[in-house]
Amino acid sequence: MRRYLRKNKSLGFTLVELMISMLVGLIVLYASYDLFIMQNRTLSNQDQIVEMQQNARAAIDMLTREIRMAGYNPAAMTDTATKPQIKTATANSISFIADLNGDGTTTAGPANPNENIGYDVYNSSGISCLGRTSNNVKQPTVDHITSLNFTYVLDDGTITATPTAAQRATIAKINVSVTAQSAGVNPATGTNWTYTLTSEIVPRNM
Repeated sequence: MRRYLRKNKSLGFTLVELMISMLVGLIVLYASYDLFIMQNRTLSNQDQIVEMQQNARAAIDMLTREIRMAGYNPAAMTDTATKPQIKTATANSISFIADLNGDGTTTAGPANPNENIGYDVYNSSGISCLGRTSNNVKQPTVDHITSLNFTYVLDDGTITATPTAAQRATIAKINVSVTAQSAGVNPATGTNWTYTLTSEIVPRNM
């Protein structure tokens, strides 16, 4: 019996070994936690970048689709105030009329939805948005759009950001640029990510 007890005195961990094991375990745990935080931050950043890019694409797609229909006039309306046309064209905004239902009237109201349209960038509840005005009612359509820029190419090749009333009838192409911003900041720079898309739009009915 004494011989057995003497043999087993060497079994188990000493206090130093136990402390070293705990230290190694803590280091591994900390490294795992740090890796988790890094991966989580990377995924969050990627989500913000993807959302920003999707916002820019959504804005460009919407602008392109609707501006192409500017001037659509199947009923051959002639009244200078209400006929389909580009009504206003500036460096940062545009408004236009299209007789989409072909009834010969474009008076703003329930009977003519989406026929009097305008676009600009404005602040909605503290967020910069692409604003869409339809029948004199403005609503935010795409969040975190910080910049909207237009240049206009006329039939004679002139390029301008501020066409006159007479020049608006001769617009052949519209170059539009949209800049979207991430909802959060880039930890590396302390500023928001930005993403810009451009498109060349040809109004089919001008």
